Amino acid sequence: FDGDYTFNTGNTKHFTALDYSIFVISLMIPILIGLKQAWHNRFSEGLDEFMLAGRNMPALTVGLSMLGSFLSAITTIGVPAEVYYNGTMYIWLAFSFLFVSAASAHIYMPVFYQLNLTSLYEVTDSNFKVTSLLLHHTHNFCMLSISIAFLTVSGLNMWGVIVLVGLVCTFYVTLGGIKATMWADSFQVCLMFFGVLVMLVKSMWTIGTSNMWNSASRTGRIWLFDFRLDPRIRHTVWGLVIGGWFNYLALYVVNQGQMHRCITCRSLREVKIALWMSFPGHALYLFLCITIGLYMSAFYENCDPLYARLVTSGNEMIPLYMQDILQGWGLQGIYLAGVFAATLR
Repeated sequence: FDGDYTFNTGNTKHFTALDYSIFVISLMIPILIGLKQAWHNRFSEGLDEFMLAGRNMPALTVGLSMLGSFLSAITTIGVPAEVYYNGTMYIWLAFSFLFVSAASAHIYMPVFYQLNLTSLYEVTDSNFKVTSLLLHHTHNFCMLSISIAFLTVSGLNMWGVIVLVGLVCTFYVTLGGIKATMWADSFQVCLMFFGVLVMLVKSMWTIGTSNMWNSASRTGRIWLFDFRLDPRIRHTVWGLVIGGWFNYLALYVVNQGQMHRCITCRSLREVKIALWMSFPGHALYLFLCITIGLYMSAFYENCDPLYARLVTSGNEMIPLYMQDILQGWGLQGIYLAGVFAATLR
C-alpha cells in the first residue's frame, strides 16, 4: 500500500485537535448524565433510588448496561491482534456466550433476584471469606496492560488520561448512582460499536474486501474447524466453547456488577430478557473485532510491525493500525472514545 503509512515513513502519528475534542466530548456526556440523575434524585428519600434505581429499570437499558460492563478494551484491542497472529478460530467463543446467557438467566440470577440482595459480597463474605475476594479483585488489574499499550503507541500522557478517566467515572457514579451508571453504560456501548464500525468501514474502503479475503487465504488465517482433543493446541472448538463457558460464567454470573444491575429490573422476567438480549451484542462485537483483525492482517501482510520494530508487542497492533487507517476527519478521536468507553465502568 502506497501512502503516508507507518511502514513507509517509519514514523507514528499523533492526534489532532479535532480528535482530542471528540474524546473530551465523549467524557463529558456521562458527566451530564450523572448531573441530570442527581437533579432527579434530589426529591427521593433513602438509598433505594440511588443504589437500586427504585427496582424499576427496563430490560433494554439493563441489557445494554450488562453488555457494556462485560465488554472491555481487552476485546477491542486484543481480539484483532489474536486474529492477526492465530487466525479466526476465536469466533467459536461466541457460542460460549450463548450458554452463559442461558445459565445466568435460568439458573443463577433467579436465585440472586429472589434473595433480594444489594451486594453479591453478602454471599461471598459469609461463605468464602476474604481470600476469594482478594483473588477476584486481583483479576481486574490485568486490564491495565492493554490501556498502557494503547497510550504508549498513541503518544497520549498515560497518567494524565488515567486520572482524567478515573475522575470522570467517579464523578458521574457518585452523583447519579446506579441509574446514571446504567444510562451511561448504554451510551458507551453505542459509542463502542460506532467506533468499531468506523474502523471496519474505513478498512473496507482502504484495503478492499477481496484483498482481505485473498490475503487471509494466502496466509492461512481462515481456520474455523478444529475438533481435536489435544490440550496443547492453542484454539479448538472444545476449548473455546467449553473453556469459554466456564471462564465467562465466573465473570458474567458471579460478579457484583452484573448482579447489581439485574436486581434493578422491574421483575424476574425483565432480568431474563435483559440477560438474553446481551448475547447477540457479545457475538456481534466479537465478529466485528475478528473482521477488523483480518483487514489488519491484509494491511500488514508484507511488513510485520513487530518485526519492523514499529511496535514492541502484539497489544500495540491495533493502536498502530488506527493511526494508519483512520487519518483525518476526527476518526481517530471517535475510535479512541470507543476504546475508553470500554474502560469507564
